[in-house]
Amino acid sequence: FAFGLLITGVIAWLAAIRRPIVNDPEVAASQLGAPLIGQLEEHGSNLGVEVLATNLSSLSSRGVLVVTGSLEAANNSDLVAGLAEAWTREGRSVLVVDGNLRKPRLSARFGAGLSSVGLTDLLGGLATEVAAVRTVKLPDGPSMSFISCGQAVDHASSLLRSTTARQVLSKLQERFDVVLVDAPPMMDRAEGSALASVADGVVMVVPSGTPSSDLLALRRRLDVLRAPLVGVIYDVDPR
Repeated sequence: FAFGLLITGVIAWLAAIRRPIVNDPEVAASQLGAPLIGQLEEHGSNLGVEVLATNLSSLSSRGVLVVTGSLEAANNSDLVAGLAEAWTREGRSVLVVDGNLRKPRLSARFGAGLSSVGLTDLLGGLATEVAAVRTVKLPDGPSMSFISCGQAVDHASSLLRSTTARQVLSKLQERFDVVLVDAPPMMDRAEGSALASVADGVVMVVPSGTPSSDLLALRRRLDVLRAPLVGVIYDVDPR
């Protein structure tokens, strides 16, 4: 048994040498070549998200912001909802878009079923903006606007990076101070890259323990897409 533990430890050590991981937020931001917005230390903490919202406001205050991650290692939907709520309470008009078509957590959170009119319907010309945008009342506070993921479609990534998508998002940002999009991870899903390619800014959530090679590959992908990386949020305790 002891020998087995020793062998397991040696194998893990060799793997770490061959594929180093990032456990420092400054290193993560440096490898991606973007400012460090802050650290997400406790999921569901309003105070922590409010700090991130304040820091992000200083870097990008308007336009279409896509919040994505490197891998499917964390639930960024709670972060997106928290940022939107913080900005709404500041008096800004915020539109939240559920762009995570395969795992539409925000749609479920805000009571929008899979049959609800949403993003895919709007981009496909099957619904109007009036029909797609719904109002979400915050507890003891103001309201923000929300677009669900919409119905499942084939070739979703092509739809998301289309000229129509750019036109629709451009029209929406004229109406709202900020359009905040919850997107799937860029390394795992083509939809994440597609949304990043039509955004005014990308916010990258990097979970602790992400391999350094993944961050370098992600930086190359952002360069190819010409996607403007606004900053990095380091997730201390991904789950």
